[in-house]
Amino acid sequence: MLPIVTPSVNQLNGIIAAVAAPAFLLGAVAAFISVLVSGINRVVDRAQFLHVVSDGDDSKSYLKADLSRLQRRAVLLNRALFCGIPSAIFTALIIVAFISATFRVAHSTCDGAGRSRESSAHPARDHASAFCANALSPESSGSS
Repeated sequence: MLPIVTPSVNQLNGIIAAVAAPAFLLGAVAAFISVLVSGINRVVDRAQFLHVVSDGDDSKSYLKADLSRLQRRAVLLNRALFCGIPSAIFTALIIVAFISATFRVAHSTCDGAGRSRESSAHPARDHASAFCANALSPESSGSS
């Protein structure tokens, strides 16, 4: 178990300043996604109404011409939604990265030679070095 590090007041001030912008961005992306979902709901409701209109009803048959426009609108809304959701996820990951950096959550990467880039007497980093060495060994990759 890693020791808990309590940040100083100056560190907290920097953290709040660094996390504020992504937090506001996340709120804006969430509001945008909400608008997109509302638009999709309106398209679906309107399409359901138009499908109920019978072809023999001359007074409302002109409304059926609106279906192709609604279909195109639904496609565009879906594309926007498929771009908006990953942006919300990535923004949330940025916030998590800022918070984890604040509390100095231990992490390491392999340097390609089976060693961790960070070397110290810290047990978590020694474990990371062993993991890097095992991950790059020929036996673990499955190749002969």
